[in-house]
Amino acid sequence: MESWFKRHPEYLSEESIRLRRDSNYREHHQALNQVFLSCGEILVRQDRVYRYPILIVYPEATPYALPSIYLLKELLSLKELDELATQNFDEIGELLTDKVKFYNHRHQMANGALCILENDHLETGSSFYHADQLLCRVRDWLGGITSGHFPPDSSEVELFAHLRSLSVDTEFLYSSDYLEESLFQGYFYAGLLAHRKQSKLYNTEHRTFYGFALNGEDSTGILQLRSVERWKSLLPVGIEKAEDLESKKEVVQSAIDERRFLRGYWFSIQKEPQPFDGLTGFLSIIGEGSQEVGLARLHRIISTDIKNLPEELLIAIRFPNRRNILEWQLFKVKKNKEGRGIIFGNSLEDFSETLLANYKVVEVVHSELFSDQSFHQRNATRANRSQLQNQAVVILGCGSLGSEVADMVAKAGVEDIVLVDKETFKAHNAVRHLASLKYIAVAKVLAVSDIIHYHNPFVTTYPIPLNLLDTSILPFFDNSAVGISTIADDNVEGFLNEQAVTNGRAVFYSRALRGGKAARLFRVIPGRDACFHCLSLYSAEENPVVTKVRADPSLPTLTNECNNPVRPASSADLKLISSLTGRLLLDYLQERLPMDQNHWIWSTEADVPFPGTQPFSLTSSFIAPHPACPYCLSLLKKRVQCSSAILDFMRTETQLAPEIETGGILLGRLTNNAITIEAASGPGPAAKKEARYFERDVNFCQEFLDQQFNEFGHVYVGEWHYHPSSDNRPSSFDLKSLEAIASSSQYNTENPVMIILSSEGLPACSVHSRNQDYYSVDLQLTN
Repeated sequence: MESWFKRHPEYLSEESIRLRRDSNYREHHQALNQVFLSCGEILVRQDRVYRYPILIVYPEATPYALPSIYLLKELLSLKELDELATQNFDEIGELLTDKVKFYNHRHQMANGALCILENDHLETGSSFYHADQLLCRVRDWLGGITSGHFPPDSSEVELFAHLRSLSVDTEFLYSSDYLEESLFQGYFYAGLLAHRKQSKLYNTEHRTFYGFALNGEDSTGILQLRSVERWKSLLPVGIEKAEDLESKKEVVQSAIDERRFLRGYWFSIQKEPQPFDGLTGFLSIIGEGSQEVGLARLHRIISTDIKNLPEELLIAIRFPNRRNILEWQLFKVKKNKEGRGIIFGNSLEDFSETLLANYKVVEVVHSELFSDQSFHQRNATRANRSQLQNQAVVILGCGSLGSEVADMVAKAGVEDIVLVDKETFKAHNAVRHLASLKYIAVAKVLAVSDIIHYHNPFVTTYPIPLNLLDTSILPFFDNSAVGISTIADDNVEGFLNEQAVTNGRAVFYSRALRGGKAARLFRVIPGRDACFHCLSLYSAEENPVVTKVRADPSLPTLTNECNNPVRPASSADLKLISSLTGRLLLDYLQERLPMDQNHWIWSTEADVPFPGTQPFSLTSSFIAPHPACPYCLSLLKKRVQCSSAILDFMRTETQLAPEIETGGILLGRLTNNAITIEAASGPGPAAKKEARYFERDVNFCQEFLDQQFNEFGHVYVGEWHYHPSSDNRPSSFDLKSLEAIASSSQYNTENPVMIILSSEGLPACSVHSRNQDYYSVDLQLTN
């Protein structure tokens, strides 16, 4: 590619002229070869004219990228400038190492260059900044060096970027517990989170540690431990809880020697530090401007540990930044190659002499807050963690679609994610699945769970490797959760639908069609939306409320492995469908999805599913429950019918001993929307009856039920009960009893009836459903 000055000769000419004529800059030489350079002096006019030598280096991306401006000890000669101009842009910083002058102030980076104009300010497209604009800012910054009054900083500027000696092999992340203001100094512990090994691409190893435990002194001098339970996996092998870190020092030291764990020291200071040079400058920072105070603080915390003269001391500071928000910054205090050894003794003087004689270089470690809030802030407004952290999603099917949807909702911050799938990951799955070949022979739910853990460690996954046809969904599908099925098997999803609807579980369904060029997505809120079976009924009737998406005959099923068809579709298509599914699900969880939409057809083709459809369009509609769907009808409030003769029988039973409770069971017939009572039993001779307690004779009632079933086909439909008072409302004990009956598999009813008679003989009737709150109904009397 041609050099920038050949592609933009007019810009080069203009810059050259501006540099020569700028009133804030006295140029001595220009050089043009591989790069364009200008060397001269910035003029700062105050009580007199101050001159600061600089070098301006234009990068290959000029004019889209800003030039680098180096502060020099002295002006370069024309020969030196010409030699530098023959080098590549990236090499010049290293060649200037001995010529750069450091002022130890913000905005001068580790290589000596200034970062005067931040890229975050370039928000108006490709706006080109010229030399005079940059030189004016350099003059103002150097004016601050002279006067002590610097131009205001952006509140976003990071301290790390302005310190000289940067650690290239370590990064440090820390939890929000590290910022607790009640603690002011102590120890910290960090476990290895990620390890990048040396390779052809990377000259050095790199380790990222997460600080998850903190031991600190409060104002009374008492040490308090703060640890994050979620990160227990980072503890060294042999340590079960954070409280053991101090008592099992040999185990901790072994992990430190293996570079899998860190233990260091930290101190709180009252203001944000300026860049500094070496150990003495660092001690002044810790001592709030006093090297002696800094030494005294260190002596109190690390005097015992320094006797071993470790290769490096890990020391951190906590401080309020310019926004008055606490930050944490870790440093490595490196041991000299040649030191004087230990000065024996425990006094502050011996400690100070040992420290200063053996340590000098201080490297800054890139440190970053890694908390639940900071991690999710990039999702702000589109995925609200404050809402999603109270939500649960059940991923039903962890194949190509389901795995991607699971990953999306996890990254969005959905707190609890249940993963259900019976399949094991195979090699060919990798071509369009979230997981890679490293997960061959691993259950898909475990593979997805592991990946999610490294994508968002602040959410919790529950992998369940099972076949949905073999079990009830209730043990893992809480009634407050939302399901998403991508199984694409009519039998399995039909069985799932039956359970979900009758138990009040909301489920989204997503299925790729036409080789992934189209998709059908629909929501099923029981009792509100058309369910999976409703759509089947509508389709069988060829009802136009269900849009037909015809199969593409050029894309037949590839294989059918044990009734598990594999249909063609590329990862690009499936990721689009997964993204759409994830977006609809997240909008629903955040109450942003219009409730008058429950069915969506996505198509990337023109005229699919019907003529006039534009490519890459989403068509939405609302489909109500089918009037003949047995599952949806089962959710309607039941009508309860009872003959006057049966009610008279119950009233007669209550008058045999009106001062105590009594009751029995109710038998009859069940239909989709009605319960008809055909018979009622008495309490039985072994019943327990008291003024405020009743327990029926189980054997007697069972015999009555068997006789009625054999003769008339009557089944159990509920209970009747008598209160010897004017109150015929169900008591808390009554409610618990009926709730247990509705949930029990022994009674064969999910909607038991309760009739309670008062002392005046007035009946109150209620229905107690397994999947919704009980409700009162008028008892319809028949002759």
